[in-house]
Amino acid sequence: MPVFKLYLKIMRSKAGLICLYVGIFLFLALFMSANVKKDNATGFVESKISITIADRDNSVLSKHITDYLSKNHEVVTADYDRAALQDTLYYSEAQYVLIIPNGLQDSYTASDNQLLSLENVKEPRTQEGYLVDSQLEEYLSLVHTALHSGITITEACEQTDLLLRTQTTPEFLNAEQANKQLPSIYYYFQFFPYAFLSLITVVFGTALISILGPEVRKRNYCSALPLRKFNAQLGIICVGVGMILLLLLCVLGVVVFSDHLDLIQPGYLACNLISFAVVCMSIGLLCGFVAKAPNVLTMLANIISLSFSFLGGVFVEQEFLSDKVLPLSKLLPSYWYIQNNDMIFQNLSLNSTQIQTFIRNCSLQLVFAFAVLAAAMLVSNQKASAQKALH
Repeated sequence: MPVFKLYLKIMRSKAGLICLYVGIFLFLALFMSANVKKDNATGFVESKISITIADRDNSVLSKHITDYLSKNHEVVTADYDRAALQDTLYYSEAQYVLIIPNGLQDSYTASDNQLLSLENVKEPRTQEGYLVDSQLEEYLSLVHTALHSGITITEACEQTDLLLRTQTTPEFLNAEQANKQLPSIYYYFQFFPYAFLSLITVVFGTALISILGPEVRKRNYCSALPLRKFNAQLGIICVGVGMILLLLLCVLGVVVFSDHLDLIQPGYLACNLISFAVVCMSIGLLCGFVAKAPNVLTMLANIISLSFSFLGGVFVEQEFLSDKVLPLSKLLPSYWYIQNNDMIFQNLSLNSTQIQTFIRNCSLQLVFAFAVLAAAMLVSNQKASAQKALH
């Protein structure tokens, strides 16, 4: 097989570059899977922050505000000036500084409805400070509403405290699924599409750029090897190299995360991996036929792998994809790979309905792969015809 020998010669000449890319993408796959947030939400916990309060009013209302915040946050009272209060925020002694102005209670009990506002300074770019703003706004709104019924400020504060003391227990839909902890190896195979697609595109394309170069092409035109057999041998070689790289990634994941092997369903996982590997090989062939230089190949590898990862649910969970993005995501094979990956690791065994869904998802990946492969063969034939016409 002359094409096979030629491919091996080119691979040996570029072994250093290919090993560098292999090492980079293997490192990325392991790094992302090891550092991803693995603790799933198992319940609702209200945020608590440290608050420093400067009470300038020293009234019944201000004391009730302080008590209310103390029940939900870590509160410290201090009679500082504004500069000192800002220093506490700067030196991270507090996350939220509240200043209760003098005359706050009088403005609520007066009949002119000229209400004073609370002053605050909070850490920028944090959500917790806005949570406290919302809580204070709710508290003062309830006090103001209660005062309109003709009761005293003390009674209004007590009724507000009683009303806000009522607790609600949140319930999660599909709570059993939400509470389930996913193993580390799940995240390794979750990021598999990005690492493997980038790796295959670079490895295939680097060799194909040399094979499809003008010097090698001219030698092929002088030989008796038809283009059909040339492409067939090239496809066999690419399948072999792709399967070796796939096996390398799988073995590495199993070795690193060996403590989770009892949670793997090897048959379903292998089918899903092979289906997406075929997709990657077809894309790698197409990029190798299209790219004319290594820098163009690198650009294509980055664009395609990142697009598949962001839109397919690799980097962003599919449940967070917007309704406008979702139809586009379903056109990508990475979407169906992630669907299968979630199904495999979230169930100890698949029922008949899940098996049918799994087969459908694998089939969609293969349909995409064959469509890309057909496009790659068309590009190869057109390039060959164009080069023959020039000579």
